[in-house]
Amino acid sequence: MATNDRFRANMAKRIAKAKGKHQLFYKKLVLEISSRVVMKSPVDTGRFRANWFVGYGSPNLKTDKLTDKSGASTIAANQAAIMAIKVDGRTIFVTNSLPYARRLEYEGWSQQAPAGMVRVTLAELSGVARQIANEVKRT
Repeated sequence: MATNDRFRANMAKRIAKAKGKHQLFYKKLVLEISSRVVMKSPVDTGRFRANWFVGYGSPNLKTDKLTDKSGASTIAANQAAIMAIKVDGRTIFVTNSLPYARRLEYEGWSQQAPAGMVRVTLAELSGVARQIANEVKRT
């Protein structure tokens, strides 16, 4: 829980530094998280990459039979969903509800992503948030 509280406090500081441009900051940050998670996802058939979906206010538990080996279609779809959101304080979720997602994230089920995708992305987040805050501040 303490890690989550620290993360939230850190994000609040980043938002304040973005000088009131919190919607743009939040959207760019979630888009970057989404893109990184998609691209860190292991590729066999491309189905796992194609099953990252955005939800606002609650997780999107959808699954699909589509494939996307490059990740480009998934990133584009998530970008459109994220940019359409009117940020009002609810959480934006990026989820993959395929039954083997947990194994890939936590059990080292893939040699392509033995440390998972989400945890690796979250470990990179502080520097990414700083960079996005500076970028938004300049706009």
